[in-house]
Amino acid sequence: MAPPAVRPDNVLKRAEELIAVGKEESALQTLHEFITSKKTRSVTPVALEPIAILFTELCVNLRKGYTLKDGLHQFKKNVQLATNGLQSVETVSRKLIELAGKKLETAQAKADERALASVEDDLEAGESPEDILLSAVSSEQTRDRADRELVTPWLRFLWESFRLVLDLLRNNSRLETTYAAIVLQAFQFCLTYNRKVEFRKLCEMLRAHIQYATTQQKAGTKALNAIGLQDPETLQRYLDLRFHQLNASVKLELWQEAFRSVEDIHSLINLSKRPIKPNMMVNYYEHLARIFLVADNGLFHAAAWHKFFNLYSQSPNATEEELARYSSIFLLSTLSISQESFNTDLSEENAKQSNQFLSSLLNLPKIPTRESLIQYALNKNVYDFVAPSVKKLFELLETDFHPLSIRQSLNEVVAEIEQNESYAPYIKPLTKVIMTRLFEQVSQVYETVKLDFLIQLATFQGKFEVSPLEIEGFLLNAGKNGQLSFYIDHDADVITFRSDPFDNALHPSISSLQTSPAELVRSQLSTLANTLYSSVKYIDPTYSEKQNAIRERLIASATEALAKEREEIERSREILAKRKEQAELEKKEREVEAARLRQQKIEEEKAAAADRAKAEAERRIQEKIQREQEAAKKLEKENLISEINKKGIIQLDADQLEDLDADKLRVMQVEQLEKDKKDLESRLQSLFKKLDHTERAYRQYELPLLEKDALVQKDEDLKNFEAFKAKKLAAAKKEHEEAIQLRDRLSKIVTDYSSFRNEIGSEAAAKIEALKKEKAAALEAAKRQRIEKIRQERYEQRLAEYKVELERQAQEEERIKAENAKAEAEEKKRASLQKLREERESTNRELDAQAAKQREVEAMIEARLKAPAPAADGPPKPMTYAEKMRLRRQQRGN
Repeated sequence: MAPPAVRPDNVLKRAEELIAVGKEESALQTLHEFITSKKTRSVTPVALEPIAILFTELCVNLRKGYTLKDGLHQFKKNVQLATNGLQSVETVSRKLIELAGKKLETAQAKADERALASVEDDLEAGESPEDILLSAVSSEQTRDRADRELVTPWLRFLWESFRLVLDLLRNNSRLETTYAAIVLQAFQFCLTYNRKVEFRKLCEMLRAHIQYATTQQKAGTKALNAIGLQDPETLQRYLDLRFHQLNASVKLELWQEAFRSVEDIHSLINLSKRPIKPNMMVNYYEHLARIFLVADNGLFHAAAWHKFFNLYSQSPNATEEELARYSSIFLLSTLSISQESFNTDLSEENAKQSNQFLSSLLNLPKIPTRESLIQYALNKNVYDFVAPSVKKLFELLETDFHPLSIRQSLNEVVAEIEQNESYAPYIKPLTKVIMTRLFEQVSQVYETVKLDFLIQLATFQGKFEVSPLEIEGFLLNAGKNGQLSFYIDHDADVITFRSDPFDNALHPSISSLQTSPAELVRSQLSTLANTLYSSVKYIDPTYSEKQNAIRERLIASATEALAKEREEIERSREILAKRKEQAELEKKEREVEAARLRQQKIEEEKAAAADRAKAEAERRIQEKIQREQEAAKKLEKENLISEINKKGIIQLDADQLEDLDADKLRVMQVEQLEKDKKDLESRLQSLFKKLDHTERAYRQYELPLLEKDALVQKDEDLKNFEAFKAKKLAAAKKEHEEAIQLRDRLSKIVTDYSSFRNEIGSEAAAKIEALKKEKAAALEAAKRQRIEKIRQERYEQRLAEYKVELERQAQEEERIKAENAKAEAEEKKRASLQKLREERESTNRELDAQAAKQREVEAMIEARLKAPAPAADGPPKPMTYAEKMRLRRQQRGN
């Protein structure tokens, strides 16, 4: 008979016994061997789950990361095809993260306690020699060493646990919820412990997971429980994770990862068929604005605030205070766009593609410009909410800008802007924009100007203040970038602006104070053409006739074109309506087809699952037969080996039985006996000789050393004893003298102390006695008040019970009346008409009498209810039994 297979409950019991005696390593090895064994494939997930949980706990306690990874992957492989197997995987994964998190919290608490204890020790006893030595060779403090020793290993283990769990749960549609929860916990772990390197690796891991799913979907490969990004729920779940990733990136100030997260969100938004929640898009644009601010891209930073405010202003929860804040920030960011941002050379292919990509991230149809953003900022829905100080700055820069008065005008609004911390990131860009416009307009007005005068114009107050060296450096950069053309004479302290007549015109955003020589040269031909065109009117007499004929032809052609355009619009409208209907039909067909495909997929999965279950059952039967055969052979070999090994001469293994017979076994036994005897004699002889020589050499060598060491030790002991004795005597003498001085000093105030103590004791006793009397009186008053309250409550409760009893009795009477009426109706049907008339007359008389009695009973009840309430010194008097029975008989008679 084949030996019985190992049962899961036996393995679990064995592991618990080993843990109870302190052999956790052996218990872990037992569980690992059982989980990774081939026999475990036939075990149900319900029986295997407790083993996996205990295995996880042992691995966490012993911090066995590699063993844990191997075991959990094998556990998932064994149970993932079962009905509830993936639920067990979820349970074990959550348990692993929970245990690792608790271990990390415990280690953190121990490190805090050690740091606190070290601080207390330092306060009391100063630094120890060990601390001084450690501080000399290392810059780490006690807290850092405690964290490195206790916290860091568990931080690393928790991070490896997150990686293991995410690898177990990835790309499985039935594990998406747990996968998302673990990812959120991993984000929180990185935020709590400021783990920037681990956060980057986590983002790369998540990106690889979704990239693998996309690749599998494009390749058309159908895996078991594969995720589908076409599913709206799945796509929304991944979008939520990417938004959490973006928030964590911004909090950790990992701007490169934040931008990659934005790219991931944008790609998922393009795949989504559902509209994205407005609050999520508001968060998206706000983080994009912060990213562009760090990247020093003022144009797209302002465009991001534009999209943010446009969406936030539509929220019903938006307050006027928040609208004023965000509109002011948007206008400031727009004013802070430097000339390099809107003078980008779009002929360069790389710059154009980069700007188009950034515009697509902001969902803009085209690349934004400074003029379009300012035009939107002047909209009533935006400009009305802007703070007054920002409005003044806008009017100063865009309307009333003058190079000679900008310094004084700016100083008036600087103080209000500097007080708001939200405006701080825009002070430096605004300073750059102001100086750029200042120098350009000065170059238009002056040809030569003193350098000190120019520096004086560009020197502002507060946070807008710039040093003369920085102003000169800005001038040199402007000349290098081609914004200005000048040369500086440092000997004469003069700057000369040069104007090229054939240079390009100024940007439209730059206001011109007067016509420059370059503009005059460029406009000569256009001025001549306008003059000649005006002269034709007076020289040619047929000019007006030609103009009228041309006007009539243009009107006729415009009318014809308008009619054609209307026809085209009507046709386009009809085509659009037909296309819309066709699109709706196609959409319905796609939905029907998608539903059919989903149903077909579900049926195929069910059929595949049934086939897999059938194949798995056949495989298990074959394995069971094979195991029984191998067990039978193994039992036979073990019996033969045990018979030979009982003699004790030779020891055999099961693998040696195939090539052996009885004669060979006897010869082997004799040879083994002879060999063992010779080996034993030779080992004994050599061992005796070696021990004899070794012991003799040890004793000869240590004799002089022992004598010398005894003399040295005697001298050192004597010195130590004398030093200790002198030190102890000196300390005792000093302590005795200090005690005598203290006694003499305190003996002078003993009488005063005793009298003062007796006086304070008598006053305290009097106060305590008065307080006791006061509290006793308050307690008696509270008791009386509580008794009165309870009496009133009991009276009201009994009165309510009495009313309820009366209502119940009235309902009982109505029921009896209904039953009597039903019986009388049946008797009336069987009786004759004459009898009915007689009974009706008698019944009327009886009813009148009963009504009178009923009125008497109601009057009595009403009088009793209206009677005054009993005194507060006792509860209401209950009805006697005779009164209750009398009232019940009256009600029955009625």
